[in-house]
Amino acid sequence: MADAAHEIGDVVFVDPNDGLLEVIVGEPPGVGQLTAIVDEATADGVPVSFTLEPLGVAPAPSIHEVVEELIALVRRRRRSAPRRSREAGEFPR
Repeated sequence: MADAAHEIGDVVFVDPNDGLLEVIVGEPPGVGQLTAIVDEATADGVPVSFTLEPLGVAPAPSIHEVVEELIALVRRRRRSAPRRSREAGEFPR
């Protein structure tokens, strides 16, 4: 997700151990800080929560539009990534 976040704004903080990502998005004067908190994976997927705090004098971009764009980029990258196989030892056990 951090790689895709570079395409929507300026990544200012990443903590993979705590699952935290912060990105400055938008154009002045309407900028905001998108924070993504990634939880532990479950059988249903990986829960992610987002907040968007305004930083400028004008309203920040829509959180819905920013998150939608980020998730679309993540999915596109995942589809274009080479497939790995467990049998070939490409995944940790």
